[in-house]
Parts: sequence; structure tokens; C-alpha cells
Amino acid sequence: MKRLKINTGRIKSSVEVKNVPYETKFIQRYVNVTEAVFKISSVSTLHFLEWVLNNMNENNVFFYNKSVRERFIDEYYSVTDKKYSHSTLDKAMKNLQDAGIVRSCNDTEARIDPNTGEEKIIRTRMQMYYVDYRYYFRGKNQNKRSQMIKDDYLSSQKEDRWKT
Repeated sequence: MKRLKINTGRIKSSVEVKNVPYETKFIQRYVNVTEAVFKISSVSTLHFLEWVLNNMNENNVFFYNKSVRERFIDEYYSVTDKKYSHSTLDKAMKNLQDAGIVRSCNDTEARIDPNTGEEKIIRTRMQMYYVDYRYYFRGKNQNKRSQMIKDDYLSSQKEDRWKT
């Protein structure tokens, strides 16, 4: 948070100058998210989305695990004196994924068990998600956003999520 010096125009023994705080961090919201947001009927999901947007990194990535849920619950409680349950947040997360606003970065890999020779699916990355760059973007570099959208599209051509 920065402070801006503003001349109030009042004159005392000297000109009055006040420090006015203002926020410098921002998240870009694109108008095409409206349709996705309209699919969300749960207030808790909208609360959680707002919190995620404020806490994701410059690549729109955030983690979703027990400690993150507890942090959200504590921050929400400090403002409202109300608490959400972990199961409510799990539903909110599913709602965001169903609306296409949040996508999983979780990975699996097929590996051969050296003892049995059987192929097994191993989870290599868990609890990692990102907010779709087409809807929101935390960074300032539009070229980076464009490249991320292109990369995401190319890596997911098999999926049905890029309908036009």
C-alpha cells in the first residue's frame, strides 16, 4: 500500500498536506468471465474466488490444501465473525472448477514398478491449481498472458474446454 500526498487546499499556519493511502496491487478481470460467474449460485464460492484472486501468484497459480483452507477460514472470520467449514470450501473449489474459472495443475505419470513389472499411475504434483488466464490475470505483462493462453491451448487440445 502506498501513500499519496494531497494538498487539501486548507490553509492553517501552513498549507495542510495529508497522506492518503491507496492500493497499487491489481488483478485484471476480463468481461468474458461474466458467463462463467453467472454459473455460480453459491455465495461461499464467490467469497472463496475473491480470496483466491487476491492470493494467487503472478502466474495465477495457488495451492489448495488444509493449511490454505484454514488461512481462508481465519481471514474470513476476522472480517465477519463467521466461519466456513472445510467441506463448504471443497464444494466451492468444485464449483469454480465446474464453472471453468479454476483449473488443476495436478500431474500424474505412468511408471513401471521394477519389482512387479506392472504399470502404475503416480501422482507427481498435487494440490496445485490456477485461475484461467482468459478470465483473470494478476501480472502486468500482456504478452506473458497471451503466451500462457497459447501454451495452455496447445497442451489441452485433447480436452473439450476450448469451445468457441
